[in-house]
Amino acid sequence: MLLLWNGCESGGRRTLFSSGLLCGLAFLMKQQGIFFGAFGGIFLICAGLRNRNIGGTLKDAFAFGAGMIFPFAALCLILKLAGVFNAFWFWTFTYAHSYVALVPWSEGFRMLSLHLMSGFQPSCGFWLLAVLDCRLVYATQKFAARLFLSRFVDVFLFGRGDGLYFRGHYFILVLPAASLCIGLAVSALQESLQPRMTALGAEIIPLILFGAIFGWSIFSSETCFLPCPQTRCADDLSWLSFCRSLAVSDYIQAHSIPGDRVAVMGSEPQIYFYSHRHFRPPATSIPTPLSSRSPTPRVCSRK
Repeated sequence: MLLLWNGCESGGRRTLFSSGLLCGLAFLMKQQGIFFGAFGGIFLICAGLRNRNIGGTLKDAFAFGAGMIFPFAALCLILKLAGVFNAFWFWTFTYAHSYVALVPWSEGFRMLSLHLMSGFQPSCGFWLLAVLDCRLVYATQKFAARLFLSRFVDVFLFGRGDGLYFRGHYFILVLPAASLCIGLAVSALQESLQPRMTALGAEIIPLILFGAIFGWSIFSSETCFLPCPQTRCADDLSWLSFCRSLAVSDYIQAHSIPGDRVAVMGSEPQIYFYSHRHFRPPATSIPTPLSSRSPTPRVCSRK
């Protein structure tokens, strides 16, 4: 995002290409990373239309888009040459598309409500700081900065809603936008206080406010930050399978030889790493909720 901003300010298309390249790598790391690229494209187009520079905007968007597409195109070519492209496409797109369509709207809103309620106490101060100072941000920042902030927030809030799976760690995608809002809010508050008090006071008071909110957040989240992993797992049974990964991995190592392969039924891939064993596809079809409810049940079961 910093390269994107610098590229827009300087007009350097190599910088925009580099920004698109990093956004493309983000997409390879996590499918929701596509929203980084979506934000970049929307920002470039909106800024270009504002400046009434259609030709330059198209060239900028092409440089950014070429950089973003390059990592994915290179990966597809490598997998095609390796003869595993069809399997890659199935598990990455066909299966994923069916998976995100399983949760109904009512269940999605229920999961969102539960997560917001559980995370309200440690995060309420940050959200209030960002919301209350939005007026200051829009009053003190230039149009480009306001456009960058608003589109950044919009795209990533929309991106978090895909599939309606509102699990806690999925909200990591929102953290860049939230952090930017909070940082700009503190900066805007400092600027708004300068005419009313000394320069030192205008600088320190918003930082003290931020420090107090940060301290409250840590204090309210002591169950996440302070206990050892074993204590955390004992308090929250949803972590139980994850916390037993080391014991399971040790058992696999003790009862197998290095050349053996294992199949983990579930979402605990770290067992492969800890046990130093490679994946072995199951010899028979495994019934799963997705294999019976997806548009391609036989394919899912066979895969």
